[in-house]
Amino acid sequence: MKTLKLTSQLSCEQVYQIWTTEPEVIQILDLRDSVEFQKNHIPQAINITEAEASKILENLNDRLAVFICSQEEQLRLSESLYEYSNFVFMRDCERWLSLEYPMEGTPQDCSQKIT
Repeated sequence: MKTLKLTSQLSCEQVYQIWTTEPEVIQILDLRDSVEFQKNHIPQAINITEAEASKILENLNDRLAVFICSQEEQLRLSESLYEYSNFVFMRDCERWLSLEYPMEGTPQDCSQKIT
């Protein structure tokens, strides 16, 4: 029987901090449907399917994948991506909008500070 490893989660604020200070170390992978992705798009995030996740993780080299997905998807991904250690999940992704973080542009364009 395979034991499920504990997969880390980062808050919206933590992801934003990394996104603005060291964007080259992460890749945000958004598993939400395309309508939700377009409506609440985090700049430079990639909209993917669960089936694409392992292939993308294989090709990230030293970058950390930050998945945006439902709790059900988190459970499935934690199990199916068990052998990988280069990913975390983003908690409270809807806070990106409520905190008025940028919806377009690049981290270099962003001058907003975390509160």
